[in-house]
Amino acid sequence: MKKTLLAVLVLPAMFVAGTANATFIESQNGFTGKLDFNGTVINKAPNWAWEIPDASVAKAKDWELELQQSNVVGSNNVWNLANRGSFIALHGYMVAANPTGAASLTPVVTMNGTTLVGGLNSVDLPVKGTVSGKAVADGILHMKVSTELGATGQVNGSLWHVSSNALAWETTSDALQALQGSAIAALKAKYPRAAWNESVGQTYVQAEEMLRASYTTDVSGQFAAEVGAFTLTFPTASIPDTWTASLPIVVTMK
Repeated sequence: MKKTLLAVLVLPAMFVAGTANATFIESQNGFTGKLDFNGTVINKAPNWAWEIPDASVAKAKDWELELQQSNVVGSNNVWNLANRGSFIALHGYMVAANPTGAASLTPVVTMNGTTLVGGLNSVDLPVKGTVSGKAVADGILHMKVSTELGATGQVNGSLWHVSSNALAWETTSDALQALQGSAIAALKAKYPRAAWNESVGQTYVQAEEMLRASYTTDVSGQFAAEVGAFTLTFPTASIPDTWTASLPIVVTMK
């Protein structure tokens, strides 16, 4: 009987002690307050590696043009520079596979403010010309840009390699396949018994979907952009003896 009484006496004492330390606000007229939230967002997306190939830098230099090779179109002289061929302006790849498809894995590439999409894109660059070191009216360097986006990963137990080369030039395709080689080899080594599927000639959007889909695992991406089909235009009244143009390239992720 004494033990029972002791327990009854101790419990109320503990309850009162706990209540006394709480920050309760007494009021007869209700209560107003707030609960603030904050946090951080961490970007754990894997790194991409990017390169403007040295060979392409060399191919863009020292274009010697003959005035007689231009065509007069209205008040301009236009050079068709198809003989300059085409070359890779930018290529890149995801350094390590991501566990799943997700946001912030897909590159968005702009060249001189033009956002590149799959297939062939048109880009114009302002050209600075001089005669004996004195500036003349600007010209325009027009080019086509062929782009390809690739993705490798596992979907529902099968390994997939997707590339968007339906409209791209052959060099672009070769560059993309070279970048995909190590990713494909890594997938096959990790899942030696999985079925292998290649889906070449898909749309750019389909490659993007594979990179961001949550059902894709061990996913990695590759990108290549090739420039070519050049034309150079200058006003006939101000043909330069030297000229320069710069192609700004910016990559963001989405």
